[in-house]
Amino acid sequence: MTFYDVYVARADDPAYTRELDPQRDRNETNCPDALSPVIYDRDCFHRIRAMAGSSEVLGMQSDWGCWVALVNGAQALKFFRDADIPQEMENFLQTLKGDQLYALVALET
Repeated sequence: MTFYDVYVARADDPAYTRELDPQRDRNETNCPDALSPVIYDRDCFHRIRAMAGSSEVLGMQSDWGCWVALVNGAQALKFFRDADIPQEMENFLQTLKGDQLYALVALET
């Protein structure tokens, strides 16, 4: 069974590199660690995945099952505004700084 994990991470997480190396093995983990609570939301997952592949924001598929879209705090709040998310995630989103860069992460597990 596939799970669709969604969370917010630090854009500068040392566990994650934004450089695209065509020689890199996509089976190696290259996904930022969760800063926020992890939620399981298929709709948000697919929206992040679409954002990461668009010109809307800087984003990419960073490994076999991880997509990352870089946004500021205000964009993160807007992204989750209409989603049905747990109160714990809503509380976390209120702590984001509006102009700081974050990573919206969609991770298949």
